[in-house]
Amino acid sequence: MKTLTTLRRSALLAGVFFLAAGTAFAQSKEPFKIGAVYPMTGIGAAAGYSSEIGTRLAIRDFNAAGGILGRQIQFILTDDQFDATQSVGMAKRLVYSDKVDVVLGPQAGGLALAAAPVMAEANVLYFSIGSTGQLVPKTAPTFFSMQPLPEEQGFAMLHWAADVRKAKTVAFLTDNSANSKTMTEPFRPYAEKLGMKVTAIEQFDLGATDMTPQLLALRRSNPDVLLLTGSSAPDMANVLKNIDQINWNVPIGGSSTLGILYAPIAKIAGPAIMKRVSSALQVKAFTYCTGDPLGQSDYSKFLARLKAEDPKGYDQISYSNAVYMYDAMHFVKAAAEGTNSTDGRKMVAWIEENAPKVKAISGVLKASSSSHFLANLGTITMVENPDTIRPDGTMKRAGC
Repeated sequence: MKTLTTLRRSALLAGVFFLAAGTAFAQSKEPFKIGAVYPMTGIGAAAGYSSEIGTRLAIRDFNAAGGILGRQIQFILTDDQFDATQSVGMAKRLVYSDKVDVVLGPQAGGLALAAAPVMAEANVLYFSIGSTGQLVPKTAPTFFSMQPLPEEQGFAMLHWAADVRKAKTVAFLTDNSANSKTMTEPFRPYAEKLGMKVTAIEQFDLGATDMTPQLLALRRSNPDVLLLTGSSAPDMANVLKNIDQINWNVPIGGSSTLGILYAPIAKIAGPAIMKRVSSALQVKAFTYCTGDPLGQSDYSKFLARLKAEDPKGYDQISYSNAVYMYDAMHFVKAAAEGTNSTDGRKMVAWIEENAPKVKAISGVLKASSSSHFLANLGTITMVENPDTIRPDGTMKRAGC
């Protein structure tokens, strides 16, 4: 991430390793090893750093309270550069060479899917913020996502278009990631169920900078609302800049990428362009309705910790990513101590049975033997004007 110098990142990571190693080796027990496959460089760097800082805060909390299973936590961070080949390579390194107990990441649906055979063979539990319908227990038995199923994200966006915007027609622009492809499949029939016609669906390549042809085709279809989804801050920023360049004044609803990575997208696209976004998908626990007290939610209190941790880089942190991986660490601790084990499949079975009991900032999460997507329609919502944020970091829920 350009806002983080190599020296500063090294210092931050050194702090993690020092925290883990300095306390772990003072004890007789072997450390509890947490490996991470995050995109620390490249187009996913903003998300990677945000995930890392959330992980680090959880590790600090747990180590101060005795670690996990009475073992201090050692954190081993790798960089997959948001690339599937690198994701698989880093996963193999962590489970076979570093012999970690649990892995966090890879952080996109397609990358998490690519790493699934490695994790399954090694019987290692892993958590991601990736979301694709192919990540089912049969193909990725030790995987959990902190996100909802991609189709549920699409359904939430469509409900906003129909119920809040009263749209009769809708168009959709998506990247070609696994998450977006899965989201698109039920898009037309569900829109029709809500009384809306889909005028067009267009797709762009990950990392593209010019989406003008797709946007012009969508504009010709004349939708009441345009829905956007993508996997990275630069991609979403480029889409919004292209929309501004063709001067298309259409109400825009964004996926969780626009809600989660709002700050880094705004830095790239500019605050004026961001005002084109009418609504974006967000975690309900990160929002408010009129009359809700300021600064009293668990989310707001967590943001205060993030700001104290990195005051200079705070505005560029994806707060949702930080929360997701902080929450993922709580699932790791609960499952390990609930089973008194680091066996991946035993921990999976425990989470399937006990997920709602794990206290998470992002809400009451659920799992089952058929779905390992912990978030759900009950934990997500659309927010109004995501460029308008209360001092405590919360956004106003659309329609309330």
